[in-house]
Amino acid sequence: MSNFNFSYKTNISNLDLNQYSSAIKARPIKTNLPTFLTELGNITFDFLLDFGSFRDIQRHRNGICRMPLLTANLEFNSWYLEQLPDDLKIEAKNLIEKQINNINKLNATSENLQYYIAMGFNVACRTTYSLPAVVYVVELRAGKLVHPTLRKIAHKMHYALRQEFPNLLLHSDLDLDDWDVRRGLQDIQSIGNCQ
Repeated sequence: MSNFNFSYKTNISNLDLNQYSSAIKARPIKTNLPTFLTELGNITFDFLLDFGSFRDIQRHRNGICRMPLLTANLEFNSWYLEQLPDDLKIEAKNLIEKQINNINKLNATSENLQYYIAMGFNVACRTTYSLPAVVYVVELRAGKLVHPTLRKIAHKMHYALRQEFPNLLLHSDLDLDDWDVRRGLQDIQSIGNCQ
């Protein structure tokens, strides 16, 4: 399946995967698929995501996540602007435009310019995972405690897996986003008197 914002391809065969359907269907929630399913092949996803959320998905070590070049070419992720009241949204758009104009005046390589660009700008992402790794990533990143821009991508991955592998059991949280107090409890806090 392909479009500019999200596409995927796989060399995993349903015929091969279905041989293990009893093990797949018996997998309890919050457990991994058996590691030997790695030999069935890979699935590659291409998608747009803001650079800040890219850093979350890039941390998964059981796969390949190519490092994109951060530019302003793929626009600032609309989710951030949609969270603002209309008056602040206009102000934010003007500020972003001013920053980009100033960045474009710098005499630097694209590689160096990316350090001046806000992490809310979209980057073109490519990830490749084995089946056990992608199931882990999708289930982990589909939860409500995940940043909404990455959660949206995890949901797209979930639906792609369901379309490609109808017998694959996934334990993804697909409920609508709602504010959850636990999200605020994830902040790093000091314990005791550190000096």
